Amino acid sequence: MLPQQPRRVRPSSSSARHRRNRALTTTSLFICLGVLGFLVVVLMRTQGALGNDLQARSVDELGRLVGMLSQEVDRLQQEETDLTIKAIGSHYELRSDTEVVTRELETLKALEVLVGAVPSRGDGVRLLIGDSENHLSSYEMCLIINELRSAGAEAIVMNGRRIDYDSGIGGKPGRLALQDSPLVTPLVVEVVGDREALLSAVKMPGGLVSMLSQLPGVEIDVETAADISVPPRSYGLRTFDYAVPID
Repeated sequence: MLPQQPRRVRPSSSSARHRRNRALTTTSLFICLGVLGFLVVVLMRTQGALGNDLQARSVDELGRLVGMLSQEVDRLQQEETDLTIKAIGSHYELRSDTEVVTRELETLKALEVLVGAVPSRGDGVRLLIGDSENHLSSYEMCLIINELRSAGAEAIVMNGRRIDYDSGIGGKPGRLALQDSPLVTPLVVEVVGDREALLSAVKMPGGLVSMLSQLPGVEIDVETAADISVPPRSYGLRTFDYAVPID
């Protein structure tokens, strides 16, 4: 008895359709994935290009902004420098004007004291001069005034009257007069100035004390004095007809 051949099993029609559907689905899936990948690549490239463009624009705009700010800073710095220079110039001009006015006021005050336009006071020395035999003449009186001025006297008062730059002493011995006002002895001469310098000048050998002591009957004592009061001129200021100040 011959062996039997195995029977071939043919796939059914439903199985074949299932395999075809599966293959079609797989193919469709691959196609979709491919399309999706392509779209993703295109999108990424588009976004990259847009990003680069935006970045390039941002850098350009930032550069322009930085340039504008730099120009504005330079302008403000130049303006600040100009204002600083003007302020310094104005300060020095104002200080210069103030210094000039201050010096002029100081000069005016000194001139007022010098000419006796205002009363003044200060420390100095006091001379008591006796002349029992009337030997003092106008020459000795002028010598006394000139010696005191040479020693640094800033103001001189004789018998309560101020000695000015144009004061005149005249008359005969025993009948001397200061601007027509009699000078009686003993004379009281008060001098405002440096005490030490004045004392040294009048007491030095050959100085005022030495010269006056040689006259018969003339005695002189010198002492320091504090807070000497100097009156103003007893007559008006002198007017000048020919001498005029230079502008």
